[in-house]
Amino acid sequence: MKKTLLVSVLVLALMMVSMGCESKADEAKTDEEMISDTMNGFFDAVNKRNVQKASNFFAGASQMSQQDEEALTRVVEAWCSTARSGKISLKNIEDVNITGSMATATIVISLGDVEAPPQEFEFKKEDDAWKITSTIPCSSLGTRLWKPAGA
Repeated sequence: MKKTLLVSVLVLALMMVSMGCESKADEAKTDEEMISDTMNGFFDAVNKRNVQKASNFFAGASQMSQQDEEALTRVVEAWCSTARSGKISLKNIEDVNITGSMATATIVISLGDVEAPPQEFEFKKEDDAWKITSTIPCSSLGTRLWKPAGA
């Protein structure tokens, strides 16, 4: 009796696990959702001033030369420095254009309550995730964009 009950419980557990796996496969994320995840993950790491984690959202980060890695680190550090003025958030993604393993998207971000003008970012799909290929230093956004008039 105990063996039958144990087998029944195990079969039921396996069925529940397999049903869970099927539903997750049916809910595969769109490329737009994956790009949004990349940008949100990047900004989360920047807001936490985690340069290493933020750098991992860039294409080829694990295979960069030391010189390229240092340049990327400076770009990420500039973003982290800007985050000291307020939380950087993804507001909107527009005009997503995907061509094979490359994509562009217009990204609208904010720092605190101040929204920056839209910026085009480029992405490359690596290991089933979209990675940033743009190295737009946040200084190119202009610090004045982050401060309300009269501040």
